[in-house]
Amino acid sequence: MKITTEFYGRLKEQFSPEPIEIESIPHPATIQTVFDLLCELHQVKINPESIKPILNDTFADWDDEVKQHDIVGFFPPAAGG
Repeated sequence: MKITTEFYGRLKEQFSPEPIEIESIPHPATIQTVFDLLCELHQVKINPESIKPILNDTFADWDDEVKQHDIVGFFPPAAGG
């Protein structure tokens, strides 16, 4: 299954400033599955509770199923005052 992943804010520095296409996602898969795979590939440890997942330009839940050609994004919380 092929999907595209996008990263926002500080996650661009930890993963990639550009979208990443992944062709080796098992089916069925959830957004959590995708995130875990990305963390493993990039050797990054991040608590997913601090990130909002996005599925096809809409905020989603970690257990939402990912389908062929979906775009999965990861949005960190805003910081500042």
